[in-house]
Amino acid sequence: MTTVTREERLEQFMQRMIGFMTGSAVCYGIWLGDELGLYRALAEGGPARPAEVAARTGCNPRLVAEWLDAQAASGLLMHDTTAGTYGLSPEGVLALSDDTSPVFTARAMNAVGSFYADFDKLTAVFRASGAMSWEEHDRRLFQGTEWLFRTGYGAYLRDWIAALDNVSAKLAAGARVADVGCGHGASAVVMAEAFPSSRFWGFDFHQPSIATARERAEEAGVADRVVFEAVPADQYPGRFDLICFFDCLHDMGDPVGAARHAREHLEPGGTVLLVEPFALDDHQENLTSNPVAPLFYHASLAVCAPNSLSQRVGAALGAQAGEARLREVFEQAGYSHFRRAAQTPLNLILEARALSGNAASREGGRVRLQGGCARQQGNSHTGTTRKRRIHVDRGEQGRSGPVVHRVLGQGLQPGRHRRARRPGHQVRVLITRAAARSRRGSRVRGEVPCRIP
Repeated sequence: MTTVTREERLEQFMQRMIGFMTGSAVCYGIWLGDELGLYRALAEGGPARPAEVAARTGCNPRLVAEWLDAQAASGLLMHDTTAGTYGLSPEGVLALSDDTSPVFTARAMNAVGSFYADFDKLTAVFRASGAMSWEEHDRRLFQGTEWLFRTGYGAYLRDWIAALDNVSAKLAAGARVADVGCGHGASAVVMAEAFPSSRFWGFDFHQPSIATARERAEEAGVADRVVFEAVPADQYPGRFDLICFFDCLHDMGDPVGAARHAREHLEPGGTVLLVEPFALDDHQENLTSNPVAPLFYHASLAVCAPNSLSQRVGAALGAQAGEARLREVFEQAGYSHFRRAAQTPLNLILEARALSGNAASREGGRVRLQGGCARQQGNSHTGTTRKRRIHVDRGEQGRSGPVVHRVLGQGLQPGRHRRARRPGHQVRVLITRAAARSRRGSRVRGEVPCRIP
């Protein structure tokens, strides 16, 4: 067995540190290359010497030469020693020059640049309330975020919708779709292009982003079927067949409230599409085995968590919440169905549906809710009282036979299982399980915490 000395461990750690510093510097060079059109000049004009690249772009020849060497040393450009030229590989064109490519990432470096531009603000936030609203960030964050996700949406969003239950057919026939937290409108525009018979509404509290989204819709020729409005995630009007949250729910101060508002604005049988950064549910496993965790955790501490803390509730889920935590959010918001529909190396694609009519159920030995009352089905409770989370639909009080013993909660008197008056209402349903019977002849089976949708 080989023993690693302290000096060797230090050397390995410092190699990692130098790697991080190098990566940061290379990101800066990529940002410059995209902003100055250097990659495009190489992609369109082919391999060239430094002076020729400088002439194509109107940039200083000496600085262009230094940039070319930096890019070649990073393995991003090819250098022909004999000809003295620099060029892009086919893969490099896709990632660094072609902004229609699904892997184009060069422009996303604007977001990395914004982290440094906001450094003084963020250090002050760390030492204070932790709150920093999206609108307080450097403008490069908004452009970088758009391009971080825009190409992926263009490549994969149609497949994500196809992975949802019975949603593609609705959109093909003509449906109403809301894109909550739409930002610059990239996802709404992609959907409008894919489903011309449907109508789309994009909502975001950030007015400058809404203005840009309207420009994007005009550029794409879909402004006739996409409307963008500056509205918070818990205040937009209307009813929709599909409500989408693309990489934004974790940024919100009250994600449960946003999910509940979406449920209240779904048409019967409607669906929520939730796209969130990829994360593993086990915290330790996520730290050690998720290759994108370092990127998303750092983005979260700089942008996502501070924005959430700047809003009401301030849940600060963070960009690595994971599927299990997101499921809890939707259960608290009154959804009866939640599943992973698809995934990519960067994203989890999740589907949620609300209660249908006056009934909802959970898998296994489940509780079916009808007209505001609960009925036990399968795997009846035995032994000690067990607490279970269920969702109670609004409706008239049940007739004979329901096993609701009483409902306790805000606005409801103990011993009364009358109809709840307010959506989102927290109550406790006491279900019969023992020999003692309620006035309706039910057996006490346990206390079940739930929420009125």
